[in-house]
Amino acid sequence: MRVLQSLVNPCLAAVFALVLPLAQAQAQQCVSYRGLDHCALGTARLSLQGSELRADGGSTSGKDGIAINTGLATTWTASTQLDYTNGSTHSLLLTSVSDGAPTSTATIQKQGDLETYSATFSGTGAESTFSVLVYRDGVLQAAVSGVRNGQFAARAQRITDPNDQNRTNKTPKPRNTFHVLSTGACEWTIEDEAQIFQLANGKVVQGNRIVLTEELRGPGSYPYFGFDQILLQSTSKSVTFIDTSVVSAK
Repeated sequence: MRVLQSLVNPCLAAVFALVLPLAQAQAQQCVSYRGLDHCALGTARLSLQGSELRADGGSTSGKDGIAINTGLATTWTASTQLDYTNGSTHSLLLTSVSDGAPTSTATIQKQGDLETYSATFSGTGAESTFSVLVYRDGVLQAAVSGVRNGQFAARAQRITDPNDQNRTNKTPKPRNTFHVLSTGACEWTIEDEAQIFQLANGKVVQGNRIVLTEELRGPGSYPYFGFDQILLQSTSKSVTFIDTSVVSAK
């Protein structure tokens, strides 16, 4: 399935060999959920629980998770709930795949109440950069451009209500989206509860949505029509999909 708009950039393999800690595990058990095949990676075990799909068996290696076969798509969106009761430090790696090759990643490192975001893109090889935008209820609060592949993009700390007696029992259900823009650039969006963000340029704002957008630079870029798979890998005890959907490429 050809999903690229130009010839393969020779820098592609080198970029992801350096910055992409992808598990090379073969997908095993597969379950159809919301019309898409979801296949276990590593030691993960999948089970349907009513209207939700759960993957159990997370390990500290970060290689366990789910491969979602999307068909040729331009947008993937999923609401997930991660169980972090098996430790205080965790990672979540989201990867888009086109024609069997990784094209972009979004990484969230969690330590206690702090989360750190970074990303990689392959559009302009090893020199790829991206922009970071933080929104609050749909209104842009701050942005920074020119962030290099794999480098620190933003840090966030969740806002809690000290008067909420049940706050310790509440688990966030972030909504993750991967999208290929009409320009061929890739974009990750993570929507969550209100957080305090510190961007790569030091600016501090409050928001509930962070967007990591690839910056393409002219003829040397390597744009995409779409993607055919999303990988979600985590060190969490379990991952529960609340819902998921795709927009197919035309």
